[in-house]
Amino acid sequence: MAFFRNAFKSFFSVKSEELRPLSLLFALSFCRGLAAVFFDAPANTLFISRFGSDLLPYVYLCAAGSSLLLGFGYSKLGSQWSPTTVLQITLSGLILSVLLFYGGLLLTEKKSIIMGLMIWKEALFMLSNIVMWASAGYLFDVRQGKRLFGFVASGGILAMIIGGTLIPLIIRFSGIHLLFLLSAFALTSMLLVFRRLSSTYQDSFSMPLATNPLVSEQKKITDLFRNRYLLLFFGLSVLSNFGFFFVDYVYFNRIEIAFPNEEKLAGFFGLFSAIVGAVQLITSTFLSGPLMTRFGLGFGLMALPALNALGMGIAALISMTVGTGSSFLGLILLTKLCDEALRSSLLAPSFRILYQPLPKNERLRFQAVTESIIEPLGVGLAGAFLLLFTHVYPLPLHFLCLLLMAILIGWLAVGERLRREYTRLLTQALSKRRLTEVSLSLEDGSTVQIFEAGLKSPNPAEVIYCLQMLEEVQHPEFQKFLHTLIDHPEPSVRENVIKRIIHFPSARLVSDLKKRLEMESIPALRGEILKALCAHIEEEEIDWVLPFLEERSPEVRSGAISGLMEHGGIEGILVAGSMLQKMVASPDCEERLLAAKTLSKMGSHRFYRPLLQLLHDPDSTIVNAALKACEGEDWAGSCNLWLYRGKEKPLEGHEIDMAIPLSPSQLERKGRALSRYGALSSLERSSPESNRQNAANYDALGLAQYEAIETFQRWRRV
Repeated sequence: MAFFRNAFKSFFSVKSEELRPLSLLFALSFCRGLAAVFFDAPANTLFISRFGSDLLPYVYLCAAGSSLLLGFGYSKLGSQWSPTTVLQITLSGLILSVLLFYGGLLLTEKKSIIMGLMIWKEALFMLSNIVMWASAGYLFDVRQGKRLFGFVASGGILAMIIGGTLIPLIIRFSGIHLLFLLSAFALTSMLLVFRRLSSTYQDSFSMPLATNPLVSEQKKITDLFRNRYLLLFFGLSVLSNFGFFFVDYVYFNRIEIAFPNEEKLAGFFGLFSAIVGAVQLITSTFLSGPLMTRFGLGFGLMALPALNALGMGIAALISMTVGTGSSFLGLILLTKLCDEALRSSLLAPSFRILYQPLPKNERLRFQAVTESIIEPLGVGLAGAFLLLFTHVYPLPLHFLCLLLMAILIGWLAVGERLRREYTRLLTQALSKRRLTEVSLSLEDGSTVQIFEAGLKSPNPAEVIYCLQMLEEVQHPEFQKFLHTLIDHPEPSVRENVIKRIIHFPSARLVSDLKKRLEMESIPALRGEILKALCAHIEEEEIDWVLPFLEERSPEVRSGAISGLMEHGGIEGILVAGSMLQKMVASPDCEERLLAAKTLSKMGSHRFYRPLLQLLHDPDSTIVNAALKACEGEDWAGSCNLWLYRGKEKPLEGHEIDMAIPLSPSQLERKGRALSRYGALSSLERSSPESNRQNAANYDALGLAQYEAIETFQRWRRV
């Protein structure tokens, strides 16, 4: 068992502490997938067998309206209740709704119930999706999501394959209505898994759900529609929904004729879902990554509409020449399969990439507007167009295929313009270094090329930023970039490269460091090079570093000491440690200051004894440097240095950070203590009077009344 666990962790790059929450999220995704497939197949079957495809435009219009209302209601709940409560209410509501539909169908199969099933299908998908990905977002950050969310999504795909395969067998022995009960059971299992997640990881779910991003004091929603990039994105989203629901309509129209028997129709929907899941698994695992890396964002945006347009064009030609027989049906099924599979494996990752150039404070609002307004709007418009051309001005099926092909060609044109605008905006965002909160991916080759080009920028800050982003996405040629940039003309770039080389053991980079050490004229950078070299050489090779301990330059000595103490083994610690102790005990304040700065480079938790001496140094500059060396410690964040002023310059009200009340007896004791120090001036001995004045000032402000108050100000490092 341990062997398989270790193999799994290695293959999916999963850390030990991530294994349990990842397993629970996979189970959550699997239950959600089963709930969806067991609900969709009977809902589609009952609707098509009772109404046919003629009423589908009305379903699309109602689904768009219900999505808008649910999105608004969900945002209201999210602003008032905790995430755990909201998500549990969501799942409980879904379970209740499915059970009500099931009970209603057992009593009577009224057409209104069947129509409601078809409309609620979209709501079930949307709300269960929110629960799953909201949970994933609370448990893992964006960097972890890049590694793990693909595996989480595969749980739902696996459920589609298993559930879809079982549907024909279930219908044969138990009837179609049992599928709704199984869907409710899957949702109940999802609720139980979620409760286990939320109780096990309470801290992760303690943050409140984001307030409604549609309501903002900074910008109105209408401002988003003045941005050309956002308008193109919105247009693409609408066209994408147009394409999906037009294909959906033609697909149901043909299935209605091909499978007049209800049992066979339900069995077909189940098997088709299983095939879609299998194709999604193959394309997501083996095709989408290499294709996106090779051809970039443009391919991800335009592959689906291009294939769909080709399929619909050929279908229209077949319909006009041969008729709507088996060849036409096969082509429609192939187009629908292509749409379902590529929409999740290519189009969805491409849409996530399109969020990258946006500022952080706008990204959430933009995504919320897209998902809660624009996408339902696209569904509603698709329903309105289909209603127009199937009921008001009915067109033959081949004309609908041609109309869809025209829409898909428009999608291609908007996608190409959006790709160009994305490149322009990403370059601007890059120059402003605005992408640190997003998870870039090597899946989009064009994005990575922009960062590679940024390494040649004349702006050193941009070069450093691009190098950071390429390291975060684990670019396969990252060490090559370090080799090239170590001789960069800008010192800040060279320093950044040297610090990164510490984490990349490579004979070539060690050779680069030694060459750079001979050429480098800046002492601080020479010190950083020595520290990096100590990280990569063997303990028996440290002898050549020892002469640098006697360098006149304090930066070079500091780099050699910190490198030897961190990476030089026992011999390095003994030699460099004795040197550091001499610096700490030196009467020369410059030497003691250098010791504090050296400890700051190393991390004080390993060498706390010399640091304690420096914290008691009479020179405030050295104490400041020693405190800076403590910044990485866990305890340092909860420590404060409080400053006190005497009566000659009392703290003003706005300067006070801490006020401590004194009782009459405490104030009297303080006065007696001050009187014992003859070196104090009369002004200093009158400190109790200023304490009484502080209390009077607080009383005048309407605060509690005390005999006296001592005031302090928190020390802040400049």
